[in-house]
Amino acid sequence: MEVGKPLQPGKTNYQEASWLDYTETGPILLIAINNSTAKETEAVRSGRIELALYERGPVLWFLYKIRGFGPWSDCPFSIRLYDGMGRMFDWSEEIEDGMGIGLQIILIDASTGIVKVLRLVGLPTGFSRTFRAMVLHQTERSFDKTAYYQEINNIYANFSSDDLAGRADVKCRIR
Repeated sequence: MEVGKPLQPGKTNYQEASWLDYTETGPILLIAINNSTAKETEAVRSGRIELALYERGPVLWFLYKIRGFGPWSDCPFSIRLYDGMGRMFDWSEEIEDGMGIGLQIILIDASTGIVKVLRLVGLPTGFSRTFRAMVLHQTERSFDKTAYYQEINNIYANFSSDDLAGRADVKCRIR
């Protein structure tokens, strides 16, 4: 993966959206927008980031706000959507004091599939521990994909991303 190259070779179009992906290297926040401005690109590259987590039912809401990029945005997530994909990022390891999970942030031009920004940020210890606990909580529960998507639709019908950030279980700021 490289700035100026396609995120996935041969894929040249993405829906404008953001989502949290889960890989062997850890979580990745992918943001796909059409024709980002220089200001938006720079904001994702180096701007202050606010993150929040909100757990409701089977859904872990990963929320983010990047100064100069836009208001709060959300990514519904369940580790259970990755069942059967083999062992990937190891959530079982406790997070020691002063340590945290690395979050890769990727800005993609949705109309071309080209990577505009690659940024790696370290999540603070407390935020990382809560994130880990929420993911492990998901692995301990039974999972019904239909109920998961129904809960997402219910939340979207009743709350904005701003509302979810206000209800967050934990928040952090990253420079």
